[in-house]
Amino acid sequence: MSLANQAQHDAWNGDSGHRWAADAERRDEVLAPIADALLTAVELRVGEAVLDLGCGCGVTTIAAADAVAPGVVVGIDLSEPMLALARARAGDRSITFVQADAETHRFDPGRFDVAISRFGTMFFDDPVAAFANVGTARCVPVDGSTSRPGNPSRPTTGSSFPAPRSCPTDSSPLPPPAAGRACSPNPLPTSSSAC
Repeated sequence: MSLANQAQHDAWNGDSGHRWAADAERRDEVLAPIADALLTAVELRVGEAVLDLGCGCGVTTIAAADAVAPGVVVGIDLSEPMLALARARAGDRSITFVQADAETHRFDPGRFDVAISRFGTMFFDDPVAAFANVGTARCVPVDGSTSRPGNPSRPTTGSSFPAPRSCPTDSSPLPPPAAGRACSPNPLPTSSSAC
């Protein structure tokens, strides 16, 4: 496995990952409003292919699988202890869990319709490189939103980093960031107006 951040890998496969997995039910309950806001904002559809970045113990991955069934859902995370729990929780759902670094993992180009993350993207060592890599796994509309091509719904990157204008390729550099703001799944009021 190619890693961008060995320290994060070590932490999430050591004490941090084991503690999080042991306390997953309580943590999921505390973070449920964030997960609910994310899943409401992204408006998943039956049959879509979803990538869950930093899927942890799988609560958002499982919710996505239930929403898009019989679509494809992949959860990616550095933490094997958390992924072990995610696999057990998933039961017989059609979900693939991958232990990998989203910044360096080689994704199948254009495989996913939607990429989501409850909080996993905050651990990226280099957010620009990570989002460029994730961009190879799904195409982003020219308007810069991460909503589906042809869907006029609002952007749902869940990040302060705007989405790229188009899918990067091996032969082209990452395009400049899109104009405008990205929506966050954060349900708390902020100084800027809501999306």
